[in-house]
Amino acid sequence: MKGDSPLFSNGKKNTSNYSSNNTAVNNEPSPLKDSSPKEMSPTGKSLLESAQTEEVKDLVKQLYRPGAEIGDGGTADALKHEKETGQLVGNKGHEQKAKERAAQIKKMLSKNPNHVDKDLLQKLLKALEDALNGGK
Repeated sequence: MKGDSPLFSNGKKNTSNYSSNNTAVNNEPSPLKDSSPKEMSPTGKSLLESAQTEEVKDLVKQLYRPGAEIGDGGTADALKHEKETGQLVGNKGHEQKAKERAAQIKKMLSKNPNHVDKDLLQKLLKALEDALNGGK
């Protein structure tokens, strides 16, 4: 094996003040962000549990990211907040994402009008469209 550490396979030694687990080597606190795992919001978890297909589970995971704290933790509520306050959530806008996910849902429903997750898809679509149409 090349190098002194599996993390540095180029043969260079780790000369930073931090170990591979982001703790300070000299017992000083790490300036890095808290790396504890973030959880999906209760609404996101509930929607994820109700989804029956992997395709819709993936969609819910895109719309309800772990650690989200605005509203119900979803893209629609983040967009509503942005429109109401003029402030971005997480330093990025959510309008484009909402448009893309809404188009994705419409396509899924048009391809399969009797989709097993139809009710859930319609609920997600309505929330996105409401947010896109003024946040009401």
